[in-house]
Amino acid sequence: MLRGEVLCAQRWHQLRRSNLSYQTIDQLTKDYSFIGRVTAATTEQAGVYMNDGRANWVSLAEDVLKGEEGPINAFVRTAASGPGIGDKVDSGDGTINQGLVTDGDILSLVQANWQVVVELFHPTPPPPDPPDIPDPPDPPDIPDPPVINPDPMPEPKN
Repeated sequence: MLRGEVLCAQRWHQLRRSNLSYQTIDQLTKDYSFIGRVTAATTEQAGVYMNDGRANWVSLAEDVLKGEEGPINAFVRTAASGPGIGDKVDSGDGTINQGLVTDGDILSLVQANWQVVVELFHPTPPPPDPPDIPDPPDPPDIPDPPVINPDPMPEPKN
């Protein structure tokens, strides 16, 4: 093989892998075992965040523990599209092996994406507007000082 052919083959392989990555992510979001594992990790983390001091984090934890589909689906999608996950599970022949994603990978992705999903479903409220501060009152009117004759000597009278 000539050098140009090798580089061309490598580039083709890179393009093929990047195109397969989206297919792989799509397959992961439909894989029942992967969905179950992400749901389990999300539920476990919801138990941790139930005692968090941030109200919106607690609200998301409650949603997850109730089995609300929206937040759980968001965690599945963010986990499936996590860094390197698509490449890790891609078998190269159009199939996936979700078992190659470790429980540690899933736990890390759930923890890393908790804030993202919180903001999707329970956004942090904006800070309150500062109270209105009234304008200071106008200063009181001060009369002009009397005009004093600059000439100290009066004019003589006839």
